[in-house]
Order: sequence, then C-alpha cells, then structure tokens
Amino acid sequence: MFKRGKDGSFIMNSQEVISKQRGVLGHFLKQMGNAILSGRSVMTVSFPVSVFEKRTLLERNAGTMLYAPQILNKSAATTDYMEQFRLVIAYFSATLLVDTYPEKPFNPILGETFQCLIGGCPYYAEQISHHPPICAYELLGKNFRLWGTKEFHAKLSGNSMKTKYYGY
Repeated sequence: MFKRGKDGSFIMNSQEVISKQRGVLGHFLKQMGNAILSGRSVMTVSFPVSVFEKRTLLERNAGTMLYAPQILNKSAATTDYMEQFRLVIAYFSATLLVDTYPEKPFNPILGETFQCLIGGCPYYAEQISHHPPICAYELLGKNFRLWGTKEFHAKLSGNSMKTKYYGY
C-alpha cells in the first residue's frame, strides 16, 4: 500500500485508494458552487463518503494499541531499565506504522464511546472534543496501564494530505 520516499516519507501506491480519492476535488468544487449559488454557507460542504475508511477515529486509535499487550507486559516484567526502554520505544515505533492509513476515519460524535478487548486487555475510548477531534483512551494491561488523549489534525494542499497526531 505504501512505498518509502527518498526523504523518508510514505508514498501511497494503492491504485484502488488513489482512484477513490481522485474525484474529491471535483466533488468539493461542485458542492461549493451549489452552496454559493443557493446562498448557503460553504461550511456545509462535506467529504464524499468514498474517501472515508469504515472505522471511526476511536476505532482507529484502538488499532494502534495492537502490540501493547505483548510488548508492554514484557517491558513491565523485566527489571533491566535499558530493556524496558528498548521495549517501550519498540512499541511506540510499531504504532507509527500501524496508524498509517490513506483514508480519513469518520469523526465520532461528542461523547461517543468505544470499548473492546485487545489481547485480552480492556480498552476504553471516548470522544471528548469534536472540533478539533480529541479522544481520551485507556488500555488496562496485566502489568501496565496506558492512557492519554489524541488530537487529530489533517491539512489538504494541492495533491497531498498531511496528518498529525498530538498527544499520546
């Protein structure tokens, strides 16, 4: 789905996803024109459903925790501080790749919750802000507890999109 760019970036090479996203600019221009001509605000223009993935931002965040039970329980079980450090860095590095998706997740409504088990560990998340989208989460492992907030930002420009997460 991705290949590595010369500058270390990820370049999308899935033709299926690229073809779904090609029509977005035309959709936006048509919707903005309709909004302006009918006297509505351009703020009512929304993304076409075809560019969204099937999960919400809360579910996507849970997907980043897939390796937590295996790696963080192992880290908590050792008394070697350098080994703990290596394992925690390995976990956070793994989340960067697991969290790379070309489609935009659906933005959950304020107060929406998501619960699941990840490797037998309970995971809880709640959407605590809609604009900007922020979710609070907690993963309760056998020997660890991972909690925090994530704030998602996306920026569209020309033929590219940049996304940033704040918090962890």
